[in-house]
Amino acid sequence: MSPDQHLSDGTIGSATFALRSRWRFWATLGAIMLAVLAIGVLALGVVRSELRHLAETNLATIRDSAAHASHDWMVRRTNLAAAFAVRPPLIEALAAHAGGDKAAAGRLRQLTDPFVAPLGLSWWAMVDPDGRILANPDPAADGRTLPAAIRDGVAAAMKGKPLLLPPTRIEGSEEPHFLACARIAGKVPAVLILGTGLHQDFARLFSAHPGTTGEIYAFDRQGRMLTESRFTAQLRGTLLPPEATSTIFAIELRDSEGAAPGVLRSTLPFTRPVREGIAGRAGIDLDGYQDYRGHRVLGAWTWCEEHQIGIAVKMDRDEAYRALHLLLWMNGGLVALILLAGVAVAVFLLVNARLARRARHAERSVKELGQYRLERKLGEGGMGAVYVATHRLLRRKTAVKMITGRVDAETVAKFEREVQLCSQLTHPNTIAVYDFGRTAQGEFYYAMECLAGMDLQDLVERHGPLPAGRVIHLLVQACGSLAEAHRARLLHRDIKPANLFVTERGGIHDFIKVLDFGLVKKLGGNTGSTLSQADVISGTPAYMAPETINQRPGVDGRVDLYAIGLVGYFLLTGRDAFSAEAVMDLLMAHLNAPPPKPSALVPVAADLEAVLLRCLAKDPAERPADADMLAEELLACQDAGSWTAGDARRWWRDHPLETKAATEYHGEATVTIAT
Repeated sequence: MSPDQHLSDGTIGSATFALRSRWRFWATLGAIMLAVLAIGVLALGVVRSELRHLAETNLATIRDSAAHASHDWMVRRTNLAAAFAVRPPLIEALAAHAGGDKAAAGRLRQLTDPFVAPLGLSWWAMVDPDGRILANPDPAADGRTLPAAIRDGVAAAMKGKPLLLPPTRIEGSEEPHFLACARIAGKVPAVLILGTGLHQDFARLFSAHPGTTGEIYAFDRQGRMLTESRFTAQLRGTLLPPEATSTIFAIELRDSEGAAPGVLRSTLPFTRPVREGIAGRAGIDLDGYQDYRGHRVLGAWTWCEEHQIGIAVKMDRDEAYRALHLLLWMNGGLVALILLAGVAVAVFLLVNARLARRARHAERSVKELGQYRLERKLGEGGMGAVYVATHRLLRRKTAVKMITGRVDAETVAKFEREVQLCSQLTHPNTIAVYDFGRTAQGEFYYAMECLAGMDLQDLVERHGPLPAGRVIHLLVQACGSLAEAHRARLLHRDIKPANLFVTERGGIHDFIKVLDFGLVKKLGGNTGSTLSQADVISGTPAYMAPETINQRPGVDGRVDLYAIGLVGYFLLTGRDAFSAEAVMDLLMAHLNAPPPKPSALVPVAADLEAVLLRCLAKDPAERPADADMLAEELLACQDAGSWTAGDARRWWRDHPLETKAATEYHGEATVTIAT
């Protein structure tokens, strides 16, 4: 082989090798790009499925929460009418009215009018079985016959079961009302009707809005909106008159999709949620339908047959699937990103290093638990420290409780159980639990609402015993919280003045919050991790029921009612019903000693004293059957209603709030006693 031929063969070999190398490079790069594209398409499908699932879950959760809140509100309205209808003064005045006493109608107004504003009522009437008004805020209305729809409700209520009528307009008021009807106890056949305007606290149940275009609303069988639209300003001049200020009963939820110009809106079909809801079908639409504004939306809806209203939640489709649209663009740019991967990695490393430095600096200046920035410690109990904190995203002031000191499995189980059980309770007089979790360092914490005010122990110690009307007002609220807990088969087991916090909520003063369900017990079944050994009594000695002390089987909500009686005794007199220097002597007093009558210490009406002493009966069977019954007995006392909203407002104006979290403890008020 000549040298020239050898050189030629070598050059060809080198060129072939270079060509093969470049082909391998481009083939590898192409394979990577195709793999990334395939992964992108797969990821797009997965994300699309997950986004739809997330949208479905969010819509269903919001819908169900709104439906439960509406149902609870309506039940409370109905129960309120039922509680009023058994008040002895009301029954006596009604009997006098039936006997021809011309002044009785005035007494009926005097018995009812003081409760209207504090209880969120805007109209009331007492009517005979034929629907004729016996008494009303307007004397001129006496003898007038109510419309047929209301008379049908009166006839149903006369059969004995309280009920709530669907939203109805009443004569003399432009505002629609929910009307709660209950038969008045006694020999005179009559029905009490309590009206609540839709613009009042019912509308506030729907004031939250998911996202920037989301909306929760209620509607009736005629397709009318029962709540305020968040788009009232935009609807003026189209669906609303230019001067309109409300959408309640002013908008019919009609679907204008495909309608010819000029067609009367009243002839159009209802939107899908209204059509389906009126037919009794709950549902979720993730593909999109046209709402009453003409926007394409996703939505979920349900229908409450008992109260004849529907609940719907919706969000613009573009907002709900914005992340999916963004992902499509991102998927198209994946190939370009591969070419810039090196630069991106370098930038990422630089940015990550800078963020790490900032994070280390921030960690030195402030302590954080998950999404919560801790600002200052309020206090510390046996197992938890309490801080004032701010949620980093919501900017909401929060009280955060976390485990401190040595942490074992039993302590964590007790802490976690406390949170999970409390989170089931939604009554407005129960402390609200927002969140719980663990930090990266393993610290367990939960967040709850931060309140301003003082507990009842502080209130009495600073300002002395309370008037009977105020005591009733505060105890009835605590009974509402306990009634919900007992219905969920949960016992508080540590009711005492220090665990009843008085504050202001939404302009309502003297608003009670029941705190510290740390000793809460699940009735029936296995409670999971038992937080007290079998031979240990947990609670506060001054407020323990006898059956708790001697560990009788089958304890129920009446242990909390015993403590409510002791709290009422303390609020009226400024002292505990039982006191002793030794804990064992105090427990024996609960078991064997009769409590001194409150009237021996302070002036107190006989009916209120009788209710409190019934709560303090040694035998649970002699106490009120449940918290609802106790609330009814308290409301039936002659001093009920003597403490008005105006009294509360003036008291708090003269005694400004002291900022304090609901979970700040005064030393170790809760103890564990070995038996």
